Amino acid sequence: MRAVGLNTDKHFFKIRCDQQVVHWELVRAGCGIGFTQESVGRADSGMVQVMPELELPRVPVWLTAPEALRTNPRIRKVFDMLADDLSDTVDA
Repeated sequence: MRAVGLNTDKHFFKIRCDQQVVHWELVRAGCGIGFTQESVGRADSGMVQVMPELELPRVPVWLTAPEALRTNPRIRKVFDMLADDLSDTVDA
């Protein structure tokens, strides 16, 4: 939020949640304004986008897994596909 000029900290928010699904359900229940992926918000007819003119900064995305899974060929293929698709989105 500081990147867009809003000087806040965790005490600014009445409700906070680190679990994305719970956070989205709180927003859907009317507990305030929240953030989600644009495709998720657009898919929910009960949601209204606020401040569409506000350009939000990019945030990093990390793909993580235990070493034993990363070396599994099927998991590796999924990770590689995700990395390629996410890279395309960032470059767009």
